[in-house]
Amino acid sequence: MSTWQHIAISLFFIASLAVTPGIAGETTQTLTWSDGTRYVGGIQDGKRHGRGTIYWQDGTRYIGEFRVDLRQGEGLLILPDGTTYRGLFDSDVLLTEDAPEALIGPDALTDPATPAIETNATSAKPAAVDASTERQIKDVLDLWAATWMSQDVIQHLSLYSTNFQPQNSQTIPVWSLNRKERILSPTYIQIDLAYEALTSPNPGIVDVAVKLSYRSNTYREVSNKLIRVQNHQQGWRILKESDR
Repeated sequence: MSTWQHIAISLFFIASLAVTPGIAGETTQTLTWSDGTRYVGGIQDGKRHGRGTIYWQDGTRYIGEFRVDLRQGEGLLILPDGTTYRGLFDSDVLLTEDAPEALIGPDALTDPATPAIETNATSAKPAAVDASTERQIKDVLDLWAATWMSQDVIQHLSLYSTNFQPQNSQTIPVWSLNRKERILSPTYIQIDLAYEALTSPNPGIVDVAVKLSYRSNTYREVSNKLIRVQNHQQGWRILKESDR
């Protein structure tokens, strides 16, 4: 398919979203936030509902369906550089998309010398982590939190392993796009990590139990996380994130 055909299809998709008839009880309005974010589209019971467009302060746009203030259904995400991603959203998260390539950082997927490590099997008793290794891992995770707060997407994604396993069977492109959007959308982010335990289920693998406090201008959460890290040639990198 030629570039012009791809552009024509994208423009047709945008137009089809804009002209679809409204939902009963829905009115079209404009909402604005103090950080510059703007929404134009359907409103029902004071919440974004139906078809609409949201504009973030960094130039990112979403055109598509909303349900009870969250992106839900088919939509088109347009990044500031003009890259477009069309796919299905569920509760504000992109589930499937047609992106041509992953967005994950350069260090995370370009280290062929790092062997894959079997992470499903665990030893009968997790081994203790020595003080030097513990300090190295905490330094990496402190940097991970700092890059999130500074909204440095490239360095943040570079702290993930070549073998990183996203949750909920997400593909790397879907996961990395969702993470990029979560980093860039807020006007500020504050993250505090409280380390609770470090154990090693396998050689070269360490599980880090942390309490993560996340705060931004749009969302707050305190959660208990298990972050599994893997030892690479360039240092410890995040292999998996999960709730505990």
